[in-house]
Amino acid sequence: RTAFSNYRSLKFALEGSPEFLDVDPGRGIARVKAKFALTPEVKVGSQSPYKREDTFNLELRNGVWLIRDWTGRIFK
Repeated sequence: RTAFSNYRSLKFALEGSPEFLDVDPGRGIARVKAKFALTPEVKVGSQSPYKREDTFNLELRNGVWLIRDWTGRIFK
């Protein structure tokens, strides 16, 4: 909660379709790369919109896909 206390809002939009790097349906795992555009509205001052690219591993458990590992890069 404290990490977001400086924001009024943060628009987080997926850019295009996610790229599936590896999928193994038999084992219920996948590795995915996705690009996002973020537009922050801060309470004090201003912050420019920025883009990020995230890569994450998914695991199917009891019919639900869970994010297991997640890494991201920010582009200014």
